[in-house]
Amino acid sequence: MALLIVNFRGFHTLGIFVQVHSLDSAQILQQNDIQQLIGLYNAGRLTDAARQAEAYIQRFPTTVFLYNIRGSALLDLGNFEDAVLSFCKVIELEPESPEAHNNLGLAQQRAGANDGAADSYREAVRLKPEFAEAHNNLGVLLSDLGQLDAAIDSYRTALFYDPDFAEAYNNLGAALADLNQTGEAKDAYQKALQRNPDYAEAHNNLGILQQRQKRWDDALESYQRALNIEPRYAGAHNNLGSALQDIGRLDEALKSYQRALTAQPNLSETINNLGNIYRQLDRFEEAIDSFNKLLVLDPDNAEAHNNLGVVYKECNRFKEAKDCYRRALDLKPNFVDARLNLGGALLHEEKFDEAIECYRIVDPLIESSRVSALVLECYYRKGDRTAYDIQIQMIKARQPTYNFRAGAAAAFVANQYNSNNVYSFCEDPVEKVAVFDTLEDNVIDQTFIDELCKAIESSGANERFAPGHISEGYKSVGNLFAKGIPEFVDLESIIRTYTDKYYALHEGERSLFVQKWPQDFVLDGWYIRLLQGGEISAHTHSAWLSGIFYLKLPNKKGGDEGNIEFTLCGYELPVIKDDYPRQMVETKPGALVLFPSSLPHRVVPFTSDEERICLPFDIIPK
Repeated sequence: MALLIVNFRGFHTLGIFVQVHSLDSAQILQQNDIQQLIGLYNAGRLTDAARQAEAYIQRFPTTVFLYNIRGSALLDLGNFEDAVLSFCKVIELEPESPEAHNNLGLAQQRAGANDGAADSYREAVRLKPEFAEAHNNLGVLLSDLGQLDAAIDSYRTALFYDPDFAEAYNNLGAALADLNQTGEAKDAYQKALQRNPDYAEAHNNLGILQQRQKRWDDALESYQRALNIEPRYAGAHNNLGSALQDIGRLDEALKSYQRALTAQPNLSETINNLGNIYRQLDRFEEAIDSFNKLLVLDPDNAEAHNNLGVVYKECNRFKEAKDCYRRALDLKPNFVDARLNLGGALLHEEKFDEAIECYRIVDPLIESSRVSALVLECYYRKGDRTAYDIQIQMIKARQPTYNFRAGAAAAFVANQYNSNNVYSFCEDPVEKVAVFDTLEDNVIDQTFIDELCKAIESSGANERFAPGHISEGYKSVGNLFAKGIPEFVDLESIIRTYTDKYYALHEGERSLFVQKWPQDFVLDGWYIRLLQGGEISAHTHSAWLSGIFYLKLPNKKGGDEGNIEFTLCGYELPVIKDDYPRQMVETKPGALVLFPSSLPHRVVPFTSDEERICLPFDIIPK
């Protein structure tokens, strides 16, 4: 989802010069004429201001003020080329005016003449080194050009000359955030707000930073503050919707997007986000309408073509979906999401060679671990063992961190081919599943489980319905162990104790899993709440060790309903021989299950009209 980052582009028109510099005339523009022009401009009657200034220019062709007001009005009207001509005339009359060079730079920048704009800003600060606004505007231009380090230097120079320049602090924060220097970015935004508490753009940009850090409540508060200041701030409405969508509050997100479009009807980022949320709500026709509207406004928007394809796929309109993915890739060849989607469509049709070709085009410098794992799976699906062996060796040699999806495939394929696994994470992974009963061990009691359930209800955690491999259920958003909730602090301590016990069971083994066991790790946890008919398809985690703590289970009406199965076969890989290892684990409250993150596992659907609540978690090396 697109986030709107607002950069202040300071419009600076210092010095209203009324003296006529004509060699053959001593006429002076009347003060009431000046005030009339300023009044037209300030009232937003820009066309009238530009026309009136042009009329006066015929009588006073060397009056700088007239060209300034005309250029300013034309700039605000979007007539950038004519604005450039007006400010060029100002410089012709007053070549040593730093303000004139700054204004010319602004017009050139908006006209797309970036080299000329940079020269103009630099001339402005050469003539007036302490000209903070021009340093700021040069920084904005450099930020737009991706020259972030140079932009930061310009913003800091502006702040050296004007320590109370709130807009420069805001822009500095945006540049630092783009460089992932989040601490310094936060500090810059806060300094902007200290100087101007009603600075809506800085509240908005601070919200973006907080959203990227998954500090959802803080982000929502920042966006709302921006909107309290500027109720029709379309960018903040969009970003509020984006944050609400991230945490699963889809109906509220939809309203935020609609408010953004009321304020700014052709805001492409919001139209795209609106289409995505309609898709999540299964309102497919409205999603299609949104993406088609966006493509009328911006026919070369690769993201919109890709997203439209996703909706067509949901509607079983597979040919149209593939056409959309291909159009997205024509526009943006290294668009990984579109390649994954097109490849998935081709896999669905068992066109393995075409799928491999689709994935292979991805630039190796940006190739994701998922793409390389999918290529590996394709070679297995088509039965090309030679190509499979080459691909697994390539993954092993090229990827600096372990590829857990590829590792899951490698373990299964080695079993199916009865061959050596050259990309093993651990030997006999199904046998590495350990089940501990914390109730039987007297580590906890039922009261502790009840308190955990209450803590979940009162934690304010947001949840998403049926994301990814989950069907008929909810998954919480954010790390439950990062919230400082006492019950989860206690649970983390329990999990760490059992993690040590688990390691002791396998210490001395020669597998990568044990030999590279993380000395220090963080715990990332969430809850899953399955409803009647809920299930989770076989999948892996990208961590090291994973686990599940069970809180509440439905009554079983038969068989293995609601149990968890560990298996070598994940992601619907074709089975050659059916005797591969698998283990069904009986689930019950207080059970703590630990297993290697590369091991596929699934939840068996259940028919009881009750909830199944558990707390999965990942042990992630620091």
